[in-house]
Parts: sequence; structure tokens; C-alpha cells
Amino acid sequence: MLDGKMASILSGAGGASCQLCTATQKELKDRDLILQGYPINRNISDAIQLFGELEDIDDFFSLPTNQRFNLTHQPLSTIDILPASPLHSYTCIFRWFNLLVYHLNCNKLTWSPSSKEIKDSMVDVRTIVQEVTGLRIDQPDPKGGTTSTGGVARRAFSNDSKFIECAMSLVKIDHRDSLCKLHTQLSVILRIINSDRKINTEKLGNLCTDTYLLILQSFPWVNITPTLHKLLAHSEEILREMNFGYGLKCFSEEGSEACNKLIRKYREHLARKTSFEDNVIDIFVRLSSESDPVLMKYRSTVVCTKCGEHGHTRRAKCCRDNATDLLESSIDNIVKGLIIDTIL
Repeated sequence: MLDGKMASILSGAGGASCQLCTATQKELKDRDLILQGYPINRNISDAIQLFGELEDIDDFFSLPTNQRFNLTHQPLSTIDILPASPLHSYTCIFRWFNLLVYHLNCNKLTWSPSSKEIKDSMVDVRTIVQEVTGLRIDQPDPKGGTTSTGGVARRAFSNDSKFIECAMSLVKIDHRDSLCKLHTQLSVILRIINSDRKINTEKLGNLCTDTYLLILQSFPWVNITPTLHKLLAHSEEILREMNFGYGLKCFSEEGSEACNKLIRKYREHLARKTSFEDNVIDIFVRLSSESDPVLMKYRSTVVCTKCGEHGHTRRAKCCRDNATDLLESSIDNIVKGLIIDTIL
């Protein structure tokens, strides 16, 4: 259950490179390679062997990027790292999709996320999106980080159909159909990756390839990020070869991410400041006490105010009104009726 940063540190693959294959940034947009498929050809043993064969670190960095397995430093791990980050796939793809909308909104068809036009467009788009959908996207969070969290990304890609409607209203008519189709297909792929169901990996691979080609055909000027490439080029092989054809929900980082607020609290108020080691030890001790079975007996239990049962609230599915269960967004209907049934 590692996020992308930890996987990069352990595997030695840094920068804007894929952690699973040796494809260069230029090759990520090669149509022939997309149709052939990008094999997972990076492994820790080859990287360690390469470092052992070189006498000087300067000799290593003088090699072409693809010959040194896209490494930026020596691997810290001796076993292969599976950089499968289901939760961060949602957040990273959501931020990439937002950048695409920002570019289309100001009609700047060259990828330049840090330019003044894009920053001005970002302010306009996120203001309109918040007014229409209530979603706060790409804004500083007072608790640290940004507001583009996993929960916001899930709402934008699944149940909140107003998000794509709002995004389509901000771009020219020429790009609306492609943007809507891209949103739907990314939504399907992300939900499948974050599921625990048995997947038809062949049809998933076809869907990923079709989405990859859609991006190159409709938006050839965009930048293919490592996370987007990993999602579209390697999802099929990861599920088929490394997880027996099942979704990656068991690898989700939601549990560790949920502890971030506790870690901040413990680090600041309830841990020693005498050294970094003492500080980390105190944090781990307090985190372990959170799951102590004896202490958990004294926690208050949730009681439903509607049926009086323990373990859920009145918002649970068993206590909702029948009319609420029938409410589904248009995107959910498309996914369940046309794509999910053919894949799961």
C-alpha cells in the first residue's frame, strides 16, 4: 500500500518517467507502441546489477535514460515494487483532467500548466465549478494540501454528473464530445481499478487502449503524465499477471491516508521533539494504540436513529428510502448498462 512518492524512493525511478517500463517521454505518445502495448520491463534486480557493473556514479548518469531504466538514484529496495496506487490514481487523473479543461477553456492548445493564461483560466473554472456543483477543486486546503482529494475526484468521476456538464459548458463545441467521452471512459477505468471484482482483463485492455488513442487523436498537444500512462498502458497486465485478474482495491492507500490528520496532530502536540527518531517512535506508538483491541472496546458504537440497530446510521443503504435508491446519475447508468456489464 504505497503511494507514488514512496514507490519512487524505494525503486529509484524518479522524475517524469514510468516506474514500470523504460519508455521515454517521447515514446509515451507513440501510436505504434500504444497499439503493441508497453511491457513491464523494469525490475529491481537489473537496476542493482547495473549499479554494480559501473565503477563511477558519473558513468551511470552518462547513460541514456532508457538504458539506465529511468533511474535517478540507486534503489533502496531489493525486491520489486508494485507502484499500484488506486486512490492516488483518482486524484492524479482528476488533476490532469482539470488541467485539460483549463487549457480548453482559454483555448491554449499547447501544454503549459504554469503559464499565466492557464492560471487565470484555473481561477475562472474552479469558481464556476464550485458555484454549479459545490466541488472545491485545486484550491489550497487550510489543513494542508489541496482540496482535490480522493473524495472530490470520486464525485467528479462518478455520481456528480454536473461536473462534466459544467466542464463541457466552459469549452468550445468542437471539443465537447471528445471531452465527455474521455470523462466517461476514465471514470469506468478508475472504478474498475478501485474495485475488488473479477475483471475481464482483455476487454479492460481494449478500453484502456481506446482511451489512450482518444487522447492522442483529440488532444495531441497534451502531456502524458506517468500516472496516466501507467493507468492506460499497464492496468491490464497488472491486474492479469500480478493480482489474478481482480481489481486493486486491496492495495488502496485509503487507510494510511486517513491517518494523515492523526500524524499531524501527534507530531505537533503528542510526540517528543528531542530528535527525529524519538518523534517518529512516539507517532508510531500512538498510531498502534488506535487499533488496540482492548482500547477499542471502550469506543462508542454507532446507533441508527431510524431503526435502532448498531453499526450504521440512517444514511446507510438499508435505511434509505426506496426513492433514494432509484436515483442514479446519467454517467452511472451508462457505465452500468454499457461498459461495466461487459467487463465485470
